Amino acid sequence: MRARILQADPGFKGTFRDLLNAASKLQIIDDPNLWLKIRALRNQYAHEYSEQKLNLVYQAILDHAENLINLKKII
Repeated sequence: MRARILQADPGFKGTFRDLLNAASKLQIIDDPNLWLKIRALRNQYAHEYSEQKLNLVYQAILDHAENLINLKKII
């Protein structure tokens, strides 16, 4: 995503939220808030090794899989 934004605006510098807003303006993503949630999930589960929570992790990934696949197609 950052590479596409830098391609459109080589001088782009900003926070992750700025990056998402720029991606939305370029129609790379639809909803910046959704991507903030996806990133929060990634941060939450990046080091989650509890077997009890494993189903929650898989379900969270499945819930957002379509968005991730669509982003890959767009980029």
